[in-house]
Amino acid sequence: MSLQNRDTVSVPNGRRKNEIVMNLEPFIKLSDDGLLRVVVSLQHLDADLGDETESVLRLAAHAKLTLGRLGLWGEVLHQDGKHVTDFPSPERPRPTTTPRLPVEPRVTTCTSRSAEHTRSRT
Repeated sequence: MSLQNRDTVSVPNGRRKNEIVMNLEPFIKLSDDGLLRVVVSLQHLDADLGDETESVLRLAAHAKLTLGRLGLWGEVLHQDGKHVTDFPSPERPRPTTTPRLPVEPRVTTCTSRSAEHTRSRT
């Protein structure tokens, strides 16, 4: 499902072009039940938004450490460039006394972290 103006292909005459995606995923086996995995990703594209073309660069990395039934992970995602017209949210009507400002974020960075524990099946 693509929401109007929230995905490149839903923008009238919009498309992605010259897209490059790279992914590197090395891991180290620490023990019989221990594993460290690190993933680094890169994406570059030109977002043709109908009346303008924007160069977009995305970098991401995440790591997961698994020790027995415990898993710890974290990730970071960074984007430079506008890939849609209504991100992070569509423009909302404002009172007529307040001018409308276009939603044009150029740089976005997100991070997350988590832990998990797997129960025994017996």
